[in-house]
Amino acid sequence: MPPVNASEGRQATPGLDTVTLVRADGYLGPDRSGVDWLIDPDSPAMRRLGPDIATRTPDSPVDVDALLDDLALLPRLIRERHVFVVLGRTGPEAAGTVLDAWTERLRAERPTTWGDAIGDVAQALREALDDNHHGIVGNAAPRVLRPTLGEDPGPAWESAVRTTPWGEVATVRIRTLSDSPEGSPQLEAGAADRGPLGHERVVVDLRGNGGGNDEFVSRWIADAVVHAYDAPSERCLSVGDKPVMAWDWLALETLRHPDDPPPASLLPHAHVPAPGDELRVELRTEHVPAGANPFRGRMLVLVDGGTGSSGESSTLMLRDRLGARVVGVPSMGLLESANVAPYVLPRSGLTLTFPTQWVETPEPMEFVGIRPDVELDATTPLADVADRFDELWAAAEHGI
Repeated sequence: MPPVNASEGRQATPGLDTVTLVRADGYLGPDRSGVDWLIDPDSPAMRRLGPDIATRTPDSPVDVDALLDDLALLPRLIRERHVFVVLGRTGPEAAGTVLDAWTERLRAERPTTWGDAIGDVAQALREALDDNHHGIVGNAAPRVLRPTLGEDPGPAWESAVRTTPWGEVATVRIRTLSDSPEGSPQLEAGAADRGPLGHERVVVDLRGNGGGNDEFVSRWIADAVVHAYDAPSERCLSVGDKPVMAWDWLALETLRHPDDPPPASLLPHAHVPAPGDELRVELRTEHVPAGANPFRGRMLVLVDGGTGSSGESSTLMLRDRLGARVVGVPSMGLLESANVAPYVLPRSGLTLTFPTQWVETPEPMEFVGIRPDVELDATTPLADVADRFDELWAAAEHGI
């Protein structure tokens, strides 16, 4: 497909004239990258902002004049980097109206904290862009959630076997798929543990799992895929064969946590910027072959209103590749927009995320979520689900 961002700092997105633009401060210049909007982790402006971004809360102080200056960059950023706008699924007009109203409010109210400055803008932009994945660091108005399990501290991934009157049930609790110094080793160990897949009855609990990297689940079940399967196609903003979002996440983590190692799961996916780079829309299709040891049991997947993003795509993997049935309440609905990239605006440090990937799901799922085969109270203990496995499986099979 043709490039959507040409080299030498020239923009060529569908439906827009090609014009020469000056790159924002804090981003790699054309002498280092043919692709715009790549955070420069060595930029003094960005390094100054890093500690503040790392600790920002809704109560943190905001420089409203700097924020107003930065808002002038947002219409261009949305046109050039929001994958739905780049590909024409969503127009930029409704988002422009939200940004105009935000600017007027900031000028009139002159808020002093990030929470008051942002208000409900993040949700308004989600609705304007038909993108439930968008977020703003320091947002005081979180995404509207459906019923959830609630607080459930514990390891990122843990497995157990529960003995019931009807036999053993393997339980796998995956609380998050996000890389972290503590969680990544747990996720790696879980993805390598095929033991639960050898059981006749398996419950995978993804409640409250807001996402991260679904490759952990993909690797876990690779050998167990029952039938060959064509995954939904994806259109991804890429540089060469690498997703463009990986560089900005690595750069942002360097700014926020300069003493920590970069997230290991991102390193294989990050490109090395070069002046001749071009941003392209890559159509990705995946044929998933049957596994060498197909899953022969039955699986229930628990979801709630906090299951989102890679938590949802993992649910679909387990359903489509292993024949799992879904139990709980509708999930969050962050499925068609994916692989969000962060962008830091250079004066205020306003940090936003926009999706770089459009997943063409078989039916509309953005804001809708995954509808379970069987409705179940979101707070039902995992042990109770295991004890009721046969009852819930029969209900899912027969649409009760």
